[in-house]
Amino acid sequence: MTVAGLWVSDIYTVEVNRSRPLIYPSWVEGELHQEYEIRRPSKYDLRRDVETWRHHGQTWATGGETGYKIHQDILERKEMPFQLGYADIIAIPTLGVEIYRQLYDDNSVYAWGSVVEGAPRTSRIGREGAGLSVAYLCLDKDNIVQDWEQLDQVLLPDDLALCFRR
Repeated sequence: MTVAGLWVSDIYTVEVNRSRPLIYPSWVEGELHQEYEIRRPSKYDLRRDVETWRHHGQTWATGGETGYKIHQDILERKEMPFQLGYADIIAIPTLGVEIYRQLYDDNSVYAWGSVVEGAPRTSRIGREGAGLSVAYLCLDKDNIVQDWEQLDQVLLPDDLALCFRR
């Protein structure tokens, strides 16, 4: 695409159809923050419009922070409207592994706007956990994998959150 005579790449542009209801895994019994889903942008640039962050408790020195604590702090700071949601987590992999690696290296990225309730279950990596979970993306060799992390699990410094810039 050309803008004002300059070449502008749209390889980082994510398009999300927010007019359709999301289809969640069968174990999901309810979405906690769906009121923000329709308010999030339907088209945005991952480099320009989205940033990564981590909770101040996510350090190697402290041994990380639980998802419950991170979620609670987001709610207390009233930052939930800025967190990416499940629709975003589904759309990002369409950009491909190279873009993911370029932006996030080998880190996992979490969408705290996607916290759901569901029966305790075993995750992809074999951890059993609580009834609240958050959607995330990670790399498995040359594939982007979407999974759910139970909020009773500890997140470490390489578990980044995605939010829209303010």
